[in-house]
Amino acid sequence: MLCRRCRNPILDGINLYTYVGNDPLDKTDATGQTIEYTADAPQDFKDNFGAAIKDLNAAGAAKGFASMQKSSDKFFVGPAADRGNGFQTQYSSTTKTVTWADKSGLTVTDSKTGKPATMSPEMSLGHEGQHAQNDLNGSFKKDNATPDTKFDTAEERNVIQNYENKAAAKLGEPIRQDHSASGTVPCSNPKCKK
Repeated sequence: MLCRRCRNPILDGINLYTYVGNDPLDKTDATGQTIEYTADAPQDFKDNFGAAIKDLNAAGAAKGFASMQKSSDKFFVGPAADRGNGFQTQYSSTTKTVTWADKSGLTVTDSKTGKPATMSPEMSLGHEGQHAQNDLNGSFKKDNATPDTKFDTAEERNVIQNYENKAAAKLGEPIRQDHSASGTVPCSNPKCKK
């Protein structure tokens, strides 16, 4: 058996990943706790996911993925059909899959400045990871079915106000006051920085 009490980049404590050779997305531990890549995930997508999780964790913003990892449910992460279209980043509660456009940010309005700004692919990934965490705690389906005039649904309001904006402040990302985005931005890395 590999080390069960080593540092974990997501949980910032006990490293549950070493039990699966630090490859929790391709291997499952004996308790069935897992996040797996979809079959169509190329290596550069996996590399981008790892980099994004590392950055999100450094800001204390990877808890959605930590919850998926600790769950007895099996979750998946995979590339969007068009990895350059940030509008394709989403979470499906039916398939327990986060689909991520790792090469595209979104143009959003930063409420601090009132100007367009880029929300990075890693922030979008963290946002969808929070939807998965809400699915685990039972609030996703009800809140996702509850309309909200400013945020589209109560679920989006919850994630943006209680997760995304706090993470965005720590990561220097735009703060949103609604669920809108006006376009996509090509990104060469998950931070969308040169």
